[in-house]
Amino acid sequence: MARILLVDDEAACRDATTLLLTAHGHRVHAVARGADALEAIGDFQPELALIDWMLRDKVDGIELAARLAEAEPPLPSILITGFPGQGVSQRIARIPRCRCLAKPLAPGELLEAIAQTLGQNEG
Repeated sequence: MARILLVDDEAACRDATTLLLTAHGHRVHAVARGADALEAIGDFQPELALIDWMLRDKVDGIELAARLAEAEPPLPSILITGFPGQGVSQRIARIPRCRCLAKPLAPGELLEAIAQTLGQNEG
């Protein structure tokens, strides 16, 4: 399974998502801020970033995904938002290997998106 960097400033969402992903065999490093995510890349070496768009931080999730796409090696991202719209879609479309999922999100939908993004086939 994959090493996933989870970035969500809401502890309850972070905890629930971590439980779901670890129950399906993924290794998860969960953080609340973009700066912490950027610091974690070197040690954790994630294969995918799962990012909440509306971070209460200096950097929003889209900006963080763009920075991760420029990292070496580039890191694919899945952004999760409760406010999908044209502005969000247009910003995300400019980021290589980045996709967006809208809340509310079923666990199976998230797991399938992870598998597709990583080029894997789930059971």
